[in-house]
Amino acid sequence: MTEAVETAVRKEVVNGMGVFDPIELLTFSKWVASHVQDANNVSLRYAKLWGGALSYQERKSFSDMVERVTEVAGPMTPTLRTKMLKLRERLGLIN
Repeated sequence: MTEAVETAVRKEVVNGMGVFDPIELLTFSKWVASHVQDANNVSLRYAKLWGGALSYQERKSFSDMVERVTEVAGPMTPTLRTKMLKLRERLGLIN
Protein backbone atom coordinates (compact mmCIF):
# COMPACT_ATOMS: atom_id res chain seq x y z
CA MET A 1 0.00 0.00 0.00
CA THR A 2 1.53 3.28 -1.07
CA GLU A 3 1.44 6.34 1.16
CA ALA A 4 -1.01 8.02 -1.24
CA VAL A 5 -3.37 5.04 -1.08
CA GLU A 6 -3.12 4.87 2.70
CA THR A 7 -3.96 8.58 2.91
CA ALA A 8 -6.94 8.05 0.59
CA VAL A 9 -8.17 5.11 2.68
CA ARG A 10 -7.76 7.12 5.88
CA LYS A 11 -9.78 9.97 4.35
CA GLU A 12 -12.55 7.61 3.27
CA VAL A 13 -12.69 5.89 6.66
CA VAL A 14 -12.85 9.18 8.55
CA ASN A 15 -15.14 11.11 6.21
CA GLY A 16 -17.20 8.33 4.65
CA MET A 17 -17.54 5.97 7.59
CA GLY A 18 -17.27 8.46 10.43
CA VAL A 19 -14.45 6.61 12.18
CA PHE A 20 -12.73 9.21 14.38
CA ASP A 21 -9.47 7.31 14.95
CA PRO A 22 -8.81 4.88 12.07
CA ILE A 23 -5.41 3.60 13.24
CA GLU A 24 -6.63 0.16 14.36
CA LEU A 25 -8.79 -0.26 11.27
CA LEU A 26 -5.94 0.75 8.96
CA THR A 27 -3.48 -1.53 10.73
CA PHE A 28 -5.84 -4.48 10.36
CA SER A 29 -6.58 -3.55 6.73
CA LYS A 30 -2.89 -3.46 5.85
CA TRP A 31 -2.39 -6.85 7.47
CA VAL A 32 -5.31 -8.33 5.52
CA ALA A 33 -4.13 -6.75 2.26
CA SER A 34 -0.67 -8.22 2.74
CA HIS A 35 -2.17 -11.72 3.00
CA VAL A 36 -4.58 -11.55 0.06
CA GLN A 37 -3.54 -12.90 -3.30
CA ASP A 38 -6.65 -11.73 -5.17
CA ALA A 39 -9.06 -8.97 -4.14
CA ASN A 40 -11.72 -10.76 -6.16
CA ASN A 41 -11.69 -13.58 -3.59
CA VAL A 42 -12.26 -11.06 -0.78
CA SER A 43 -15.37 -9.65 -2.42
CA LEU A 44 -16.62 -13.17 -3.11
CA ARG A 45 -16.03 -14.22 0.50
CA TYR A 46 -17.76 -11.20 2.05
CA ALA A 47 -20.54 -10.55 -0.49
CA LYS A 48 -23.26 -12.30 1.54
CA LEU A 49 -22.24 -10.50 4.73
CA TRP A 50 -22.23 -7.09 3.04
CA GLY A 51 -25.51 -7.84 1.26
CA GLY A 52 -27.23 -8.82 4.49
CA ALA A 53 -25.75 -6.20 6.79
CA LEU A 54 -25.68 -3.11 4.59
CA SER A 55 -28.51 -1.17 2.98
CA TYR A 56 -28.44 -0.47 -0.73
CA GLN A 57 -27.15 3.05 -0.07
CA GLU A 58 -24.41 1.75 2.26
CA ARG A 59 -23.31 -0.78 -0.37
CA LYS A 60 -23.30 1.98 -3.00
CA SER A 61 -21.26 4.24 -0.69
CA PHE A 62 -18.80 1.39 -0.07
CA SER A 63 -18.39 0.80 -3.81
CA ASP A 64 -17.88 4.53 -4.39
CA MET A 65 -15.22 4.64 -1.65
CA VAL A 66 -13.38 1.70 -3.23
CA GLU A 67 -13.46 3.44 -6.62
CA ARG A 68 -12.08 6.70 -5.20
CA VAL A 69 -9.21 4.87 -3.48
CA THR A 70 -8.56 2.85 -6.63
CA GLU A 71 -8.21 6.07 -8.65
CA VAL A 72 -5.42 7.18 -6.29
CA ALA A 73 -3.61 3.87 -6.78
CA GLY A 74 -3.10 4.48 -10.49
CA PRO A 75 -4.72 4.03 -13.86
CA MET A 76 -7.70 1.71 -14.19
CA THR A 77 -6.44 -1.44 -15.92
CA PRO A 78 -8.79 -3.88 -17.64
CA THR A 79 -8.17 -6.41 -14.84
CA LEU A 80 -8.94 -3.85 -12.15
CA ARG A 81 -12.05 -2.71 -14.04
CA THR A 82 -13.27 -6.32 -14.11
CA LYS A 83 -12.69 -6.66 -10.36
CA MET A 84 -14.59 -3.42 -9.72
CA LEU A 85 -17.51 -4.64 -11.83
CA LYS A 86 -17.50 -7.94 -9.92
CA LEU A 87 -17.55 -6.06 -6.62
CA ARG A 88 -20.50 -3.94 -7.76
CA GLU A 89 -22.31 -7.05 -8.96
CA ARG A 90 -21.71 -8.88 -5.68
CA LEU A 91 -22.93 -5.84 -3.76
CA GLY A 92 -26.18 -6.06 -5.73
CA LEU A 93 -25.57 -2.77 -7.51
CA ILE A 94 -25.72 -4.23 -11.03
CA ASN A 95 -27.31 -7.35 -12.46
